[in-house]
Amino acid sequence: MIYEPELNVACRPLTKNDGPHIGSKCKPVASAKPSAGNDRRGAPLQKSLDELTLFVEDQEKDARCGILVLDHRGKHFRHGGGANLPENYHKALDFISIDPPYFDACGEAAHLAMPVIVPDIAAETR
Repeated sequence: MIYEPELNVACRPLTKNDGPHIGSKCKPVASAKPSAGNDRRGAPLQKSLDELTLFVEDQEKDARCGILVLDHRGKHFRHGGGANLPENYHKALDFISIDPPYFDACGEAAHLAMPVIVPDIAAETR
C-alpha cells in the first residue's frame, strides 16, 4: 500500500478480483492509516517512486520514465516520480485533468482505467 498525505491518496494495486483491468492502477483504500508520506519501508513516497523510475530506465538505456499519481478526487494528475525528467516537465503535467478531451494517452488510460497503447508518444496528437 502507498499513501501520499499531500494528495490524501492511499492505494493498493488492482487484483484480478477488481475486474478485467491490467496494469498498476491504484484502487483507493478508505481505511488506510498512513505514516507521514512514507511507503511501507518508511521512505518518502517520491523517493520510492524515483527509485522505481531509475530501475525502469536502467532496463532501457534510452528511455526516460515518470510516474503520475491522481489527486484526492481522482480527477487530476500530480507529480509522483521521475528523477531524470526535467522539473518543467513535472510542472507542466501537474493538475492536468484526466477527463475528456484527453490531454494525452496517460489521461485517457487513467480516465478509462485501462491500458492505452501508443506506438510513438512523441508523435501522439491527442
